[in-house]
Amino acid sequence: MRSVLSERVINRIWEKMSAIYGHRWVSAYGVHVDESGKLSQAAETWSMGLSGLSREQLAHGFEYLLKNGQEWPPTLPEFREMCVQASTDVPGLHEVVSILANARSREGSLVDRYRHPLVLAIALAVDMHTLRTASSAKAEAMVGPAYKRLVAAGWPEWPEHAFDRVKSIGHDKPVNRQAARDGLARMRAALGYGGSGHVVC
Repeated sequence: MRSVLSERVINRIWEKMSAIYGHRWVSAYGVHVDESGKLSQAAETWSMGLSGLSREQLAHGFEYLLKNGQEWPPTLPEFREMCVQASTDVPGLHEVVSILANARSREGSLVDRYRHPLVLAIALAVDMHTLRTASSAKAEAMVGPAYKRLVAAGWPEWPEHAFDRVKSIGHDKPVNRQAARDGLARMRAALGYGGSGHVVC
């Protein structure tokens, strides 16, 4: 059974979160001790929810929060995920959405554009056009299920061509066959050809 975090560590977590988020943290989770000096229910829940994490992993989680500038305090599952993933160099959900939203250019390699094979795997699993035009909240809601599934089950490594630097190739416009026929008919009429292909005298 994983041991819960000590009161000293929980106290430090509350101090750090309060320093980062101010009243938003206190408004969401309250103070970490009650009037009798015992851990509050929220603090006890966080202590159990973060059980098994090392101090190094917790430090990685706070580093991730500061690095990514997350505006609102994370939930307990979100922060635990940050601690684990940041310590193993796996991008968090917020970072993945940011990378996908900015991977518009077709220049460079897949590694340049997606930065991590997990992000490429998610790009192949979601509608990229819809994601790029969605709000941040909707984009995270779109990416979230694929992200959690792939983090739990694993994802493929970079394909062999991932490091190839391919220049952007423009997409051919679809052919409007009717417009092409009409244009050809006008050309034929201007040249004096009838419908049978013979010159009109």
